[in-house]
Amino acid sequence: MNRTGPDWGEKLDLRLSEVISPGRDVAFFDYPFHLNPGDAAIAAGELAWLARNASRVVCMTRRETVESGYWPDLREGVTLLFHGGGNIGDLYPEHRVLLERMLLRYPDHDAVMLPQSMNFRDPAKAAALEAAVGGHRGRVTMMWRDTRSLGTASRLVPGARHLLSPDAAAGFTGWQRLSGPVTAVTHLLRHDEESSSLPPGDIESGDWPYSATDKLAWQAMRWRHRLLDVTPARTDGQRRDLYLCLSAMSLRNALGLLSAAEVVVTDRLHGHILSTLMGIPNVVLADSYGKLRDYYETWSRDLPFTAFASSRDAVPGLVKEVQGKV
Repeated sequence: MNRTGPDWGEKLDLRLSEVISPGRDVAFFDYPFHLNPGDAAIAAGELAWLARNASRVVCMTRRETVESGYWPDLREGVTLLFHGGGNIGDLYPEHRVLLERMLLRYPDHDAVMLPQSMNFRDPAKAAALEAAVGGHRGRVTMMWRDTRSLGTASRLVPGARHLLSPDAAAGFTGWQRLSGPVTAVTHLLRHDEESSSLPPGDIESGDWPYSATDKLAWQAMRWRHRLLDVTPARTDGQRRDLYLCLSAMSLRNALGLLSAAEVVVTDRLHGHILSTLMGIPNVVLADSYGKLRDYYETWSRDLPFTAFASSRDAVPGLVKEVQGKV
């Protein structure tokens, strides 16, 4: 298949190589332990890049483990890594607060926040993040997934080094269809606070899929993790196994859903990102605060097999436009 695909992996590699030297030991904070294939895709890219960089992950912790009181004992020279995503702002403040606490807890370690989007509905709430960065004695690098976030962050948090980078899912180079398409159009649409509107009644849509068995497995993993959190310093390896198991389950379902479509219509950022990396034509809809539009305008607008729909009425025409472009 001949196509003009994104060069996001190369651009991500260039940016990360600027801030994490080969073989550098890292401590990974806010590793995702929840049912979200988008975060699982980001983590897969992050870990794949670290492996290629020969970086040793000396510890890996989810947010709740740290909130329960566990802070790893880090030797000098370990770089702090903060998981990428869309968590810097006041929509999901618990993640931003963890970043602030991490910077204050380890003031002499270099810190890298992997590619994020920023969304402060109340910019005054960025003051604590600015203070944490300003009081940090090591170098703080904040990577941003779109130009709007980059500009906002440079203004609100001037003490950090700010870099523009594609989403970290591009760090994994093996994204591909699991099968040929069997459905003309799949509508992958949010049903949460990030959705901009409900789909028209004549459209069959769904969010990321999970079977009843998957949900039971997820509950069992959560209970297992709570037991491991009793002695977190001694159970790092077992917790990592749980993270990877959950990520594999989430991605299996997500990639299966996307692979079955000839064209994907989505208001989920990683519906767009994964489809694009897999070479699947896709039409992007707006989310509630502009995250998808910002990413599309920064990285995707010149790709022939993806398009942004300014309205739901524009979707059918854009579906026809992107079909056959790969």
